[in-house]
Amino acid sequence: MLAVAIAQIGQVESLTGEFDLELLERGADIEERFGLELEFPQSPHLALARALTRMGMSDRARASLEDMEVRAAARGDERTRAHVLWSLCRLEWLAGVWQRAREHADATLELAEQIEDTHTRALAGILKALVEADLGLVEEARTSAAEGLALPEASRGGWFTLAYLAVLGRLELAFGELDVAARYLRELPGQRLALGFGDPLEPV
Repeated sequence: MLAVAIAQIGQVESLTGEFDLELLERGADIEERFGLELEFPQSPHLALARALTRMGMSDRARASLEDMEVRAAARGDERTRAHVLWSLCRLEWLAGVWQRAREHADATLELAEQIEDTHTRALAGILKALVEADLGLVEEARTSAAEGLALPEASRGGWFTLAYLAVLGRLELAFGELDVAARYLRELPGQRLALGFGDPLEPV
């Protein structure tokens, strides 16, 4: 119960950007010491890895996430494995290892579709489009964003819609298409504020 509570604190901290690494490490130690096999929302190890990613400690976060991916696969916990792969994709994107990030995005999408996890599918699509844009794969990025916008999570509006539109606007901005970029981006800040606290790139 304590490990799960610490993981939930880590989730809240991921939204505030202020992390108590000592507490998260305590939770990860409990999880390890008692051999707990916790799913992704309840795992202090995953909360710690995401905190390390946000704090720029890429090597340590990567090692932890790769170990979690192997363990989740071994026990057949595909939902946790999908979220760990998503976290690896985000880490590599932030670290500038974009080709590796794209590989993780593709793996996440494939697994999410297999287990019919549309939430993770929508999350992974955002990162896939971002990575493809950074790699200069313009049409691929547009296709990924368009496919994401057609998903139920995005088609009804909300955070996912804003995230996919932001990707398209960012892509047009990078190519100097200012008028097109403005059409995508102009209303997003106000819409984001109206939605309140939260971020689709910090999954619950």
